Amino acid sequence: MTILIVEDDDERRGLLKKYLQSNSIDILSACDGYEALLLLKSYKVDLIMSDANMQGMDGYILAKRAKKDSDIKSTPFFLYSSKLISDRNIENAKELGVNKCLISTKIEDIT
Repeated sequence: MTILIVEDDDERRGLLKKYLQSNSIDILSACDGYEALLLLKSYKVDLIMSDANMQGMDGYILAKRAKKDSDIKSTPFFLYSSKLISDRNIENAKELGVNKCLISTKIEDIT
């Protein structure tokens, strides 16, 4: 299984990558939506995990563009945020084809 992590925070991206790799999952990572789209043109992934709130192209715009691409529109898309996601944002995410939304307040390396 290959997962694309799209996260603009280096520390959070590193923690997600470390955790998933420890579970024998192949990881690609991008620091924003633009880099993610470039990677998706070259690599087949089984899941896209994206931060909702990023500078430049946020997770919502990335989802919209990914779901318009015939090669990746069927790829599950998981949107998360450390900030409150309003009900309207969740509805927008559903309309864009996002499969899951998660609000997390803290990711901490406790190993």
